[in-house]
Amino acid sequence: MYWLIYSALSIVILMFQGTIFSNSLLFKVTPDLMLIIIVVLAINKGKTAGGIAGFIIGFLQDLFSGNLFGINAITKTIVGYLLGFLSKVIYQDNFIIVAIITFFATIINQGMIIFFTGGIDIESALKEIIIPLAIYNTIITLIIYPVVYKLDNYLARKKAER
Repeated sequence: MYWLIYSALSIVILMFQGTIFSNSLLFKVTPDLMLIIIVVLAINKGKTAGGIAGFIIGFLQDLFSGNLFGINAITKTIVGYLLGFLSKVIYQDNFIIVAIITFFATIINQGMIIFFTGGIDIESALKEIIIPLAIYNTIITLIIYPVVYKLDNYLARKKAER
């Protein structure tokens, strides 16, 4: 059941990312809402769910963007899988920890994109894209994660009642 909920949530967020947030005035970057969903899934469901979600969501992003095809699928799969290892060692109910993890996940994801695509000065990328995007994603995580966490707990209770 949670796959259906997360799938619907991912589609809605993909639409938000492509429309409402596409012309963001804050930090002059577009937030990576899909990465936030991958972080949430990986932390709450583990490395397998994080890796699978990373691949599917990254692939969908590749389909709808004009960027190098496959780059999002590769980077988000790696990030989702690696973050899934944290699911057993952190407290999922600590929203600040999840936001901090999102900050570093954004840096890792964007760093891999720069590494795989090349041609971008790392210093200017850090200053103009990576750090502002990491801050933006962190702020949005503080808004999204409590809602998703409560929804996830609700679904877990419903499943336990069966």
